[in-house]
Amino acid sequence: MLLKASHSKGCRVCEHSKMPGVNADNKGVDVLIVGAGPTGLSLAGELLRFGLSVRLIDQAATQPLDHSRALGIHARTLEIFEQFGFADEALQAAADVSAINMCSSRGSRGKVPLTVLKQLDTPFPKFVGLPQHQTEAFLAQRVESLGGKIERGVALTSYTQDNSGVTARVRAPGVAEGKEEAVRARWIVGCDGMRSPVRQGAGIKYVGATYRELCMVGDVTIDWELPSGGLYVMPSKNGVAAAFPEPGEHNYRLVMVVPNEDIATERWIDQDTYEAYLKRMLPYPFMLKEARFLSRYRLHHKCASAFRSGRVFLAGDAAHVHSPVGGQGMNTGIQDAFNLGWKLAMVTRREAPDWVLDTYEEERRRVALKLVNVTDSYFGTMTSRGWLFSMFREVWPEIMTFLMRLPPFQRRFMGFLSQLRVRYLHSALTTECAPGSPTAGYRAPDVTLHCSYPNYMDPKAAVAPCADVDGAVHSRYGVGEPCAFLIRPDGYIGVARAPAGVLTEQVERRFTCE
Repeated sequence: MLLKASHSKGCRVCEHSKMPGVNADNKGVDVLIVGAGPTGLSLAGELLRFGLSVRLIDQAATQPLDHSRALGIHARTLEIFEQFGFADEALQAAADVSAINMCSSRGSRGKVPLTVLKQLDTPFPKFVGLPQHQTEAFLAQRVESLGGKIERGVALTSYTQDNSGVTARVRAPGVAEGKEEAVRARWIVGCDGMRSPVRQGAGIKYVGATYRELCMVGDVTIDWELPSGGLYVMPSKNGVAAAFPEPGEHNYRLVMVVPNEDIATERWIDQDTYEAYLKRMLPYPFMLKEARFLSRYRLHHKCASAFRSGRVFLAGDAAHVHSPVGGQGMNTGIQDAFNLGWKLAMVTRREAPDWVLDTYEEERRRVALKLVNVTDSYFGTMTSRGWLFSMFREVWPEIMTFLMRLPPFQRRFMGFLSQLRVRYLHSALTTECAPGSPTAGYRAPDVTLHCSYPNYMDPKAAVAPCADVDGAVHSRYGVGEPCAFLIRPDGYIGVARAPAGVLTEQVERRFTCE
């Protein structure tokens, strides 16, 4: 629920509407987004939905269709896709992941059926495989349907910021150096990947390291004894292989993480080289029927030291990058955009004070740091070459199968995998007025409210009178006496169990410019 409040005329951030060029011609925009991957597309769609003017540029001349790009879509991201309007279409195009299988080098297999996801509080208890270019196609279609345009082949060359906005210089294909176009915007958001020119231009450090291991990846069609539809993780003394289901029969994204050896590190690899490494890693016989988009790259675990610097914001890989454990990367970037989008929109539209934008870093950097640390820990366990880790990997399938029978471990593991356990407990936007569950900072449980007046059609009303006829809402929110919850536009609880006066105070604090 998006609540509006009155605003004073002296709102500092609202003075940006007088910035020269903004909305006066095609060069002045509210937000310049650099990078048209899943994060940039998601953010552009949200800002356009809220009525902001957006310029979305990407230095790649065409949408990339190959090499080592994201695949897994988790429950929380599917919830966001539902808000975007294409969750059903995405599910129809995706491959369902039926189970996670842990395989030892001896060929033993522990299986975790993903039916356990059904215990999670979500309308999408699934983990699916959808190639990134298809996800981008859905997101791009949304941007265009909202009146946006994706400018491909347009590179950011430099930018400066001042108190009222950002002046950027961009260059289109065929334009000589020094003939760049000047773009004026209130804000600039870097969704431009690990080497982010936006991050570098702001002088923000990228803290972390590069793994010594090399990653080889391919979209393959493979025949083997393993059942279709499962995700397979296969550690061995020669490295780790993982197979993620893709749409189509026997199709997988097959990734190999190999120790740092004296091998070439060019991006592209041939099928013979790829298949030779595959034979060293897989504990099962196989026939590689087709191999597409074979490539290799280095893995990193890094996080930006800040997600905001004045009028500059970072999201997605420009803000954080980590190992592919759990397939969390693209999902996290989309959720960055979902978090930042409504905040940028409300501040720009004079519906919230500037400090609300500080909560983007406050909330999302904490999530990113935890993700980098957790995936780094799992990655180290899977790739370390010491004898203790080698022994552990041999019994790992049996250990994981046992642990997944324990409900507390199930909930924790599936909450992490689905990204439904992301919480904003320490945010300045979070206020808990009384103990209970769910609490402020949690995702708001889905409930159905029944309108008391079927003919109530006043479009000017801020609140329609509704009734909790069967008490289901009170039960889901754990309350037995009058109180109020403030639900943020991204579906998180901002204020929990507030008396009427306290809620009014909290609304004014969040939505009044001074």
